[in-house]
Amino acid sequence: MRLTTMGAGLTMLLLGCGSSSGPELINVKGTVTYQSEPIKDGVIKFVPTQDSKAPRRTVVVKDGEYNASDRAALGIGTYKVEILAYIGEPADTKIYPVSDAESEKNRPKPREQILPEKYNEKSELEELIIESGSAPITKNFKLD
Repeated sequence: MRLTTMGAGLTMLLLGCGSSSGPELINVKGTVTYQSEPIKDGVIKFVPTQDSKAPRRTVVVKDGEYNASDRAALGIGTYKVEILAYIGEPADTKIYPVSDAESEKNRPKPREQILPEKYNEKSELEELIIESGSAPITKNFKLD
């Protein structure tokens, strides 16, 4: 009896190991260029449409490339795509004396988003559709 119980438990354990407990996720990667130049610093947002139950994803764009993989991979569904690109430095926490003209001159330029709204807030980019069983996807964005 004891061996039968252990055998059944072992069988259930082995059968359970191959299954995934979470949603199906598909890796998506690619390149992002603006006016034929790679976006050096930015993000790409995959926002689920109303008919999609997939989670929202935001992925870093670095030197013209992005990679939504592992835990950042995309779930099954349809996504609105929003892309932001930045120039300048992240917020500076140093304190500069107001009266020191040299400090002001050397102060880093504040970070600024440079893409038109048609690529982000009012995105006109083609929606991305992720279907069940899809192989990894390569999706390049050439913005003009």
